[in-house]
Amino acid sequence: MSSAALPELESGARQATGSKIKSWYYGTLAQAIIIGLVSFFSIGMYNALSGLGAGGLASATVWNQATAMLFAFLCVTCCFAPVLVNQFPLRYSLALSCCSYTLYAASLYLNSKNGTTWFLLLANAINGIGAGLMFAVEGAVVVGYPEQQRRGKYIALWIAFRNLGPIVGGSILLGLNVSTDGAGSIGLNSYAVFIGLLCVSPFIALLLASPEKVQRQDGTKVVFHETTLRAELKQSWRFLRTPKVLLLLPIFFCSWFADSFVSTYNSSFYTVRVRALSSLVTPCAGNIGSFLVGLFLDSKLFTRRRRALIALGFFCLFNLGTWAYAAANTAHYKSLDPAPRFDWTSDGFGRAYLLTFFTTMEELGCQSLLYFLVGCLTDDLHELVHLTGILRGVEGAGQAVAYGISGSTASHWVTVGIGFGLCTIAYPSAYLALRDMPEDTAVLTPAVTTPPEKADEGSCDLEEK
Repeated sequence: MSSAALPELESGARQATGSKIKSWYYGTLAQAIIIGLVSFFSIGMYNALSGLGAGGLASATVWNQATAMLFAFLCVTCCFAPVLVNQFPLRYSLALSCCSYTLYAASLYLNSKNGTTWFLLLANAINGIGAGLMFAVEGAVVVGYPEQQRRGKYIALWIAFRNLGPIVGGSILLGLNVSTDGAGSIGLNSYAVFIGLLCVSPFIALLLASPEKVQRQDGTKVVFHETTLRAELKQSWRFLRTPKVLLLLPIFFCSWFADSFVSTYNSSFYTVRVRALSSLVTPCAGNIGSFLVGLFLDSKLFTRRRRALIALGFFCLFNLGTWAYAAANTAHYKSLDPAPRFDWTSDGFGRAYLLTFFTTMEELGCQSLLYFLVGCLTDDLHELVHLTGILRGVEGAGQAVAYGISGSTASHWVTVGIGFGLCTIAYPSAYLALRDMPEDTAVLTPAVTTPPEKADEGSCDLEEK
């Protein structure tokens, strides 16, 4: 397979239309379903375990430390994954990344059973690398394989599969732990079931068709532009130096910063079966937030700039509101002796759980906004791969810092205070990046396609208009 960062359309004579698909398996719908199922059985199951709070373990401290390591490795890998993926067939890179999620679940099992800490740390480091590879491959496939007019539908299908994973996984966890109304970790049989489910994903990944075999209905071909490591690194560096990208970095950094707080909050104040219930119900909050924001951003109610600014202002208030809610609950629960442990039959359960629900709704809704904003920066697909890698990498850096704080001896107030502070910096900075956004064209000029023989020069025409 030719080395490549992103599947692209061939130009010229090959832009034929009306071509009949010879094999449904090699059609773009089948490939979208395959990548969706991979996401369902890997990221979806990971999110179901994370939704328990501390991965279902009795103590959040070691898990927070391990998760900080995961996101630190993910941050680095996201920057280099597009180049690394070029060296191997996509399906093998995808299958290899899936194995890291299985290893993660196995480390939770051993830690819960034997208190094995070193394997939990090692598995999280490996999972961070694997997750970075998976984001690169999935992004390239879901954007590069479909016909241009079907790309939005297949991206939605991919996200639907991924978000269905935590709901199905959460229902399994609730069924297995429904009778545990005290503190502690989830049952070992729960981890065993998830290890089995995660083992399915590498085999599904191997079903992914090679780019040259994909058959589009419009007759266009999926091809790869050859690049070099030097060229890719130069382009990433130029993107990072673009003023508008720099102004968006703070909001990227803080978009998932509350994740570690909510995870520690769940493990500290919920019973085991409420943590399982949260793993089932809370993803629905994220789906609601993401879906509503997506509908608004795609609507024709206002101009594109105004829709973006309205959404930005809304999330600024929403984010500050959830941090204020977190501060109020933290102050109240820390004043009680002993600290409360909420079951769904307990007084005050609704107040406690709404923080988890609304924070998740805010985080996933904000994700839709951020990817929309990145899409406003450029219309070039190759540039989008780099920019989404920067987005996810900076998000991972924020998560690494947040989980590192939660895994230390610092109080909950440190995370709450930093969260407030980040909001006061991130949203005004994002406003400066968006205030002069054109209504129909990208903020940054599309890059001129670089011939393969000149790719090593690191050409990139991404400049400010």
